[in-house]
Amino acid sequence: MGGLLALIWLHSLFSLSPIVIALQILALVLFFWARITFGRRSFHVAANPTAGGLVDTGPYRHIRHPIYTALCLFTGAGAAAHLSWKADSHSD
Repeated sequence: MGGLLALIWLHSLFSLSPIVIALQILALVLFFWARITFGRRSFHVAANPTAGGLVDTGPYRHIRHPIYTALCLFTGAGAAAHLSWKADSHSD
């Protein structure tokens, strides 16, 4: 989350590149698909089991943590779009 917030603060999360836009849209689709598949189960910080058992349908059939995967894909695409060999100086 810290990396995501830093990219937003630096105005480096989004890009005009069609590839980055496509990856970020794919990440959003994966996130919402996983959230809908997860259903009404609650998120727990502790390792307490939730009612309903293990989810093994939708994206959970192929990816163990699709919501985290979507967040990493979205943030990683934004960060990769703004890579540079030189230091970026924001001296205005």
